[in-house]
Amino acid sequence: MLKHWFFNQKINTIIVLALIATLLLTIMLSAFLLFSMQHKEYQNILKNDHQNTASLLAASLQFPLSHGSAKMTEEVIDAFLKDERVVGITVWNTKDAHPLYHTLVPKRVKGTIQTLTLPIMVNGKRAGEVSLKFSSVFIDKELRELFWANTTYFFMQFLVSLLLLLLVFYFKITKPLQQLMSFVHAIGDYPINGRQLWPYEDEISKIGRAFEKAKHTISTVSMRDPQTGIYNHYMLTKLLQNLFAQARQTKTPLALILIEVTNFKQVNEHHGHLKGDALLLGITQDIARLKKPEYYLGRWGGSTLMLLCPHENCSSVEPFAGALHHHFERTLYAGKMSASCAFGIAHLLLEDESVEELVRRANLAIKKARTSQYSPIITEL
Repeated sequence: MLKHWFFNQKINTIIVLALIATLLLTIMLSAFLLFSMQHKEYQNILKNDHQNTASLLAASLQFPLSHGSAKMTEEVIDAFLKDERVVGITVWNTKDAHPLYHTLVPKRVKGTIQTLTLPIMVNGKRAGEVSLKFSSVFIDKELRELFWANTTYFFMQFLVSLLLLLLVFYFKITKPLQQLMSFVHAIGDYPINGRQLWPYEDEISKIGRAFEKAKHTISTVSMRDPQTGIYNHYMLTKLLQNLFAQARQTKTPLALILIEVTNFKQVNEHHGHLKGDALLLGITQDIARLKKPEYYLGRWGGSTLMLLCPHENCSSVEPFAGALHHHFERTLYAGKMSASCAFGIAHLLLEDESVEELVRRANLAIKKARTSQYSPIITEL
């Protein structure tokens, strides 16, 4: 038992750790996808920014290049070199094969170098070209900072989500389940063996076994007659109401058979209540064995039993009542006692507005059968 308990605890721990790992992996995957999208967006922004810078430099060099002013060219280039991303600038004109101007900042040569070359147009003609070299150091730094910021944010999100998950799990699941288990244990005091359905010692299995006990207790107490094990008066009333409503809605027949053990009182008086209970139990067991599966059998009260017969009418259930009568006449029950029974049969009529009208006719029929000198089976239409 101790080994089994430790095994179940280990399984529970593995499940919890798997859930936490799944949550962490999901958040990390979300962070990675978001960072990948942001990285691609940053690269596009960087590319456009480099393109704009190169275009602006080419436009700025139009005037100096057209007038051949080396000083103005140098001033323009010095202005652009203030951008720390710029590693080097080279300017050519169409007349010379050698660069007109070339500068390189060695200390900025770090990371990935991107080179952009654009023509310098003067009055619609190509007067030269300019080449810019950009370093990716600053954008790489921004991306690293972005990555760690995202990582920190999503890690905090994981911790908050985990805390909220645990709180919700405790207040919405664990605590209510504990209260529910206490309630079920309180009402489920009927001894049954639920180990086969719920073999483990985890919380769900405990609740499952408790529910099995409670279900058995509730069905036994509220639905079944304690002496015979068949449906009690309360359950018969509910079934009769449901079948009555269903029959009226679908316009299908419904028959009702009342069976009264007329010598039940005499057996109790002369042989004791235990013999009377044994007689009643034997009769109900025989009826349960001989009836159709779709019939509902219950104890209406005292020594009166009731059979609810869906999709049947009086003419179709009379042979079954006759067969039961002959069976009781030929059968001896506990202590070699015979059973004397009266049968009252009625079925649903179109003008019936309530269950009480159907039951009233069945009671009237069994009252006549109790005093009849010709037949113990009476049908009331």
